[in-house]
Amino acid sequence: MIFPEFCLERWQSLRDWRARYNLSESGVEPLTLRELIEVVGFPERVELGYGMTKGLPELRSVIAGIHGVDAEEVMVTAGGAEANFVSTAALMGPGDVAVVVMPTYMQIPGVLRALGARVEKVWIKYGSGLDVEALKEKVRRGVRAVFVTNPNNPTGYYLSEEERRALLDLARDAGAYLVVDEVYRGLEHEGAESPTFAGRYERAVVTGSLSKVYGLAGLRIGWVVGPREVVDKAWSVKDYTTISPPVLDQRVAVGVLEKRDFFVRRAREIVRRNFAIFQSYVAGRSYVKWWNTKSAAFAYIYVGGGTMKLAEEIFDEIGVLVNPGECFEMPGYLRVGLGWADEKKLREALDLFFTALDKLVGRR
Repeated sequence: MIFPEFCLERWQSLRDWRARYNLSESGVEPLTLRELIEVVGFPERVELGYGMTKGLPELRSVIAGIHGVDAEEVMVTAGGAEANFVSTAALMGPGDVAVVVMPTYMQIPGVLRALGARVEKVWIKYGSGLDVEALKEKVRRGVRAVFVTNPNNPTGYYLSEEERRALLDLARDAGAYLVVDEVYRGLEHEGAESPTFAGRYERAVVTGSLSKVYGLAGLRIGWVVGPREVVDKAWSVKDYTTISPPVLDQRVAVGVLEKRDFFVRRAREIVRRNFAIFQSYVAGRSYVKWWNTKSAAFAYIYVGGGTMKLAEEIFDEIGVLVNPGECFEMPGYLRVGLGWADEKKLREALDLFFTALDKLVGRR
């Protein structure tokens, strides 16, 4: 397998440790270990050997309860990226056809290409949502799987019930698997969470992790939820990657997910406040088009032109790191992280960022 360079991850990893203000992250600000212990305690008597390769039974049970499935339909992974990788590798092979809802976190298209699968794309469009008519043309007999992220990265868009139903119906009619990355589920700013796809279709596969909503990316815990035969195949792939998830992280994760309401409430409070702050900066700047979907912990804005070069200029001149749309196959866009808990620092970062945009874009 030959993997294409992962634009977003390489962009961030070469710069985030040097950034004066890092607005490239897509989750809420992490808790410190001390803060986390105050909420969930600390499992001091954990033996730090290999754990069960499919995951700690107690953790699988909690994840199963959140998704309304049986624990045998759950496997724990070392983060959401591994969950995406092993589930994709379990389902897809050379010549298989995948329909990918775009834009998306580009791990999935990259893995699909490395596996030799053929990728067909359907786009979520600004102002109108998922292109269901295009989806109907693409999802047909012979398609192996449909891949979607809900809520979406990088737009923050989350599917309506009609769009969810269309995805389910089309996948069912085609006999295709429906693979949904739900890592941002819980970061909807208002009302109820987007319903999970788990259990809504016999070929639905869902992935998730502690990284975005919970602000705990340093705990390398993710999961795959789906039909037992798919989970078992993903388990076989996992034998070639990390073998077992981190034992200590899993024990802490049980406490985190048992107090899920606390973490979701914290995340929503942070992003609601920060989106209001961001709105105050966008107001009056006619050159900025904001894809304001009231979901996730980032803003997706259109400013036109080559945003890879623009993002490089902003970083080099003022040390503010944002993500260029080229890393999502959408030149002209920037993704701006709004998960910071510290309001003062966020305002400092946005002052610098929008001053730079005014200079580099607003005066074109």
